Amino acid sequence: DPSWITSLATSKISLSTVTSVLDAHAAALSTGVYTVGSYSDPAWITSLATSKIDLSTVTAAITPIQVALSTAVYSVSTDTITGAKTFNSPDGVAVTYGVVAASASFSGGITASSVTATGDVEVRGVIKAGSGLETITTAAGLVDASKLTGAIAQAVTVFTSADCEALSPAALGQFCYDTGLNKLSISTSAAPGGYAPLALEP
Repeated sequence: DPSWITSLATSKISLSTVTSVLDAHAAALSTGVYTVGSYSDPAWITSLATSKIDLSTVTAAITPIQVALSTAVYSVSTDTITGAKTFNSPDGVAVTYGVVAASASFSGGITASSVTATGDVEVRGVIKAGSGLETITTAAGLVDASKLTGAIAQAVTVFTSADCEALSPAALGQFCYDTGLNKLSISTSAAPGGYAPLALEP
């Protein structure tokens, strides 16, 4: 490296060593990560401390969902529903296995294959029955006498006797007034003594 050499033609210099070093640096720089760079979901980040993550947006989105879930009714679990619930669907509410409740109010009516009540049933409107939905009660809650039609299979006949129990009824369902005992009896058998007293006292 004499001081009197101030320049040389490139062709006179062997750059193989320099080139190999530069190539190695260039390869490293092509896959390098810069502290001033911006990276979108890089695969080489496999974990981060929670303190380095801004969860404000995630929390804001999750909070209303948590509130909704805390009061939700699930179709695959047993839930206790408190308070009044109003269902405004025009199609009504479909219940597969019935409703068990101490009390329930249905303003839109009930359509069911069968209804069983183990306590009192309060109807605020009229009662309709049969395939033709005949109204059998009045708005006041009384049985509509005009709908009580039809024939009684056994004619109602009342016999008078001093000893009904000694008679042999001609058919079931006949009445006999015992003048000796002042009792009304009904025939439960066509055999002798087939009248059973109803214990009608004067």
